[in-house]
Amino acid sequence: MDGRERRVEIFLNCVIFRKLFDKEYGPIRKKYNLCRIDLQILTYLESAGEYNTSKNIVDTGFFTKGHVSQSLT
Repeated sequence: MDGRERRVEIFLNCVIFRKLFDKEYGPIRKKYNLCRIDLQILTYLESAGEYNTSKNIVDTGFFTKGHVSQSLT
């Protein structure tokens, strides 16, 4: 598999994951009026253990300071 095929495969897997995530968490998002990023941060916090501060969340590299600030206010 060359680099281009690999990038296409990764993209398609991301699309599938996003659809599954939306299907699984869609009702919760609607019930509590949450954005996708809010749920992603909550999912991170669920497994973060002692690494549950805003700084820890940003240090993962998956979330920006703006996302964290907006989600936790």
